[in-house]
Amino acid sequence: MSKVRVGLTVVLGLAVSATASAEWFAKIEDDIFTDGKKGVLIGDIGPSHALAFDCGEDKLTAALIEEGKEENAGPSMDGQLIIKVDQNPPIKMAATYGQRNPTFRQMISYDSDSTLKVLKQIQAAQSKILVGVTFPETGSKWSATASVSGSTRETTRFLEACKLN
Repeated sequence: MSKVRVGLTVVLGLAVSATASAEWFAKIEDDIFTDGKKGVLIGDIGPSHALAFDCGEDKLTAALIEEGKEENAGPSMDGQLIIKVDQNPPIKMAATYGQRNPTFRQMISYDSDSTLKVLKQIQAAQSKILVGVTFPETGSKWSATASVSGSTRETTRFLEACKLN
């Protein structure tokens, strides 16, 4: 396993296991390929879920991650990632469900415009962040609430490092 994957797994493990304080955490690193920065922003949603935002190599993604490994992983499944911050209207993004790394599954959206809009709202969040996923093909839905504790500080760090401010 590469050092990057080990490091990301450790960061995600720490973020997801920090259920008592429901914090946000940004990890920023130099990107050797672009001479810029790359980063991950994690927002805890309980014992086995988190919001994860990744930037680097001219990409910006949003994902709901959960602990677990697909034992019999079939084709990825398309759905929708929905994020609602405070009283703002929900932002709906096309997303795909699949394995993120050996430890986590994800529902990931590559819609960088909507992701940036969500990040700006999280940066200004005052009370709550609602997260949901839907799979129209099966009718399945899941939702939870993320804390805003630490979201302004860490989202600002992430946006500045990724030159998105």
